[in-house]
Amino acid sequence: REARALWAALGVFGLVLLRLLFLDSWMYPSADAYTTLWNARFLTFLISTACLWLAAAWIREAPMAGAPYVGGHFVLLWSLLLEAVGWAARSVSGEDLPSIRSLLVTILMAAYGVLLVGAGVWTRLPLNRLLGLGLIALVMLKLYLSDVWLLARVYRIAAFSVLGALLLFTSYLYSR
Repeated sequence: REARALWAALGVFGLVLLRLLFLDSWMYPSADAYTTLWNARFLTFLISTACLWLAAAWIREAPMAGAPYVGGHFVLLWSLLLEAVGWAARSVSGEDLPSIRSLLVTILMAAYGVLLVGAGVWTRLPLNRLLGLGLIALVMLKLYLSDVWLLARVYRIAAFSVLGALLLFTSYLYSR
């Protein structure tokens, strides 16, 4: 409950985010150097996520508790995106790789957004619903501003179909 301790903790978490950005995100020289979800980078991101969420739980009464909570979701989604892009690089070769990467990023972000909305409905926490709806809005912007022009036709159809299904599911969850 000490304000200086809270600011110091947020400073440490800022340093953690810088380390994740500049060191851990680039720790593997190629996608073949690690396995999906079972590697040191994912474990580091997972521990960072857990620490951010624990800090948010411990300081829940302070007005700044939302920062580590949102940061935890950001770090978890970031690590999942890194793992998905690495999996795509190991599994797909040739000219389809950029389309597969973009499709995976779009679907993963949309699914995470839907899970956040579902968690917000289940826990009655408005922050989760807002984060989920914001992430879904980012996905729609990505689809309409980037993916429409970059994806091959079959991947574009798949991306819009999956997003449509996830939006229908989100509206069902949100109506509850």
